[in-house]
Order: sequence, then C-alpha cells, then structure tokens
Amino acid sequence: MRLQNPPDSTNALRHIAFGIVIDDLALPDGTIIENILGGGGPQTAWGMAAALGSGVQVGLLAAVGADLDANAALLHPMRQAGINLHGVQPIYTHTP
Repeated sequence: MRLQNPPDSTNALRHIAFGIVIDDLALPDGTIIENILGGGGPQTAWGMAAALGSGVQVGLLAAVGADLDANAALLHPMRQAGINLHGVQPIYTHTP
C-alpha cells in the first residue's frame, strides 16, 4: 500500500530528526546548569528549520520521560521555530 500525500502537501513533514537528551552542564568555574534541552535531535531539527526558512516541514521524533512533559518549557523554542513535536511521546519516567 502506498501512502498518499494530503491534497495540500506544502506543510507535510519532509524532514524528521530523532532523539532528545536533557543535559546538565558543569562549567569550569564549578557552576552547574541543569535541564538544558540537548542531543542531536533538537540540534538537527533547528538546523533543518533554519535551512528551510521555517520548521513547518520539520518534525522531531523522540521517546521521552514524564519529566519532560512536566517541564514542557524546554520544548518552547522548538515550538517557536514551528517544528512539529507530535512525535515526542512520554513513555519513560525520566528523559535520558
């Protein structure tokens, strides 16, 4: 069976990035910055959105933890870029 594009496929997802990591950074001065959105998935999605001029055709697919759902502000910059986050699904207790 061949999947058909919707009649208006201008906003169809054409580029998908995978994975999210929540980083804690330790700076040389001893400062610790916790809960930073990281990993290759978000960086790749932002890069694709920047190259395309919009995130409308870009999606992110990741199995995350309930902790990310509770801290949804981490995903706010991706929403602002127009990146589709329907593939970000909480199935674990903690995001890696």
